[in-house]
Amino acid sequence: MQKTNVFKKLLGFRVSVPFGPTDLVLYNTVLLNRRSLRFEHMHSFFELHLILKGDGILVIDGKRFSAKEGQLCWINPNCRRHVEIYPKTEHEHFVLHFDFIQRKNNESYNLLEYEDMSKFMSQIYRNKIWIFDDTHSCMKIYEMIQKELESEEFAYLANTKNLLCSFLINAIRSMGIQRDAVHTQSGQHGPELAYKALSYIRNHFQEGLTIEETAKALNISSRHLTRLLKETFGTTFNIALLSIQIANVEEMLLTTDDSLERIAELTGFSSAAVMCANFKKMTGYTVSQYRSTPQ
Repeated sequence: MQKTNVFKKLLGFRVSVPFGPTDLVLYNTVLLNRRSLRFEHMHSFFELHLILKGDGILVIDGKRFSAKEGQLCWINPNCRRHVEIYPKTEHEHFVLHFDFIQRKNNESYNLLEYEDMSKFMSQIYRNKIWIFDDTHSCMKIYEMIQKELESEEFAYLANTKNLLCSFLINAIRSMGIQRDAVHTQSGQHGPELAYKALSYIRNHFQEGLTIEETAKALNISSRHLTRLLKETFGTTFNIALLSIQIANVEEMLLTTDDSLERIAELTGFSSAAVMCANFKKMTGYTVSQYRSTPQ
């Protein structure tokens, strides 16, 4: 719980730094558990996972890829993705969402050499996903980021920014590849705001939440929120809400003896019958099958 709260400090914390011939724009940094990882979505920027707990199966555009605890997973833009979650398994991923935006001027920087970055960009799209071992101490950098956020010492966010850049560079080094054509991005409409919307849904799903209430809390229109969720995650408000509700139902089925009526009440469903129907649709299990699954 402490780590999740610590990393919430980075919600909406956007980083933009010169990175070879591009600008690295880091949109979101988050610690995700089994409740969040099963959320199927897509977006138009890169995603990097450090698997902290639990071997797992990443599903990318319908194809399944095995990844082990301690490994890194790089996912390219515009792929539908989620992590398969099985009953009574523990999962935790440290995740970055970012992009490399081509700089309009020709000014050169040495944070990452121009030629190296070009080679890297030319190769990264050969696969939709790259799964590789942490050969350059990304886990240690992650631990340093965590300690920095916990300490809140002078200029801790500035130091966190530097550590996040180091994390990404060392992840690229661990991949063992290089890259050329620069990926450019257009049409981004507030990915930080979309993440805030998702965070709001996670914090209020049990209240019978509506899209109108969520949009009002963010000071935007329902239409704008719909567009944000579609452009950032490739999903709708209702699907995002339902995914979060079902993940919490799973947790309660495994960790409590509460009645179905009580679980439905605590997870924002109008009735146990509605909850059970949606649970079967989302997971393929009935609630009784899921609850009786052996440890």
